[in-house]
Amino acid sequence: METKPANLEEIIKNNLDGYKLMFVYSLELSHGLMGYFPAYLKDTEPKRIVTCLDIDLLEDIWKLLPPRPSKIKSELSYVNTVEKIAFQLPDLKYHSLSASKPEPYIGKEEFDQLIKKEQPFKWASGLLSGTFTQKWFFENIANAIKKEKEIYTEIIS
Repeated sequence: METKPANLEEIIKNNLDGYKLMFVYSLELSHGLMGYFPAYLKDTEPKRIVTCLDIDLLEDIWKLLPPRPSKIKSELSYVNTVEKIAFQLPDLKYHSLSASKPEPYIGKEEFDQLIKKEQPFKWASGLLSGTFTQKWFFENIANAIKKEKEIYTEIIS
């Protein structure tokens, strides 16, 4: 594709090839407040939210983050696997299709390059939480991954 579409509305109106509906996964801190506190790639401007198509890769990323109460966020998106970009489907009650902008996601190759650096991932700032053990954190991750895989299996069967 010569030029990337600017938003989801362009993809749908122009019936662009190369996009398919897929789940895109990200991580966010668990809390009882309003707001979204995702995992980011360090040293990116604008801040790049950690997203990927592969739940097992998401688990690998999650285990590299500091232990904090956190959860998986899964969203249907229009994805171009050649360009490695995704356009999240917005809630049309509150947002238009033109509000969905292209977001790059992390694939295995990029992950392998990123982990050569010292801790390439971080949580969004703004929330304070207690200290949690690595054991508790890994159990939380394993339970969340299992649940997400069960949901996905139920959806596609």
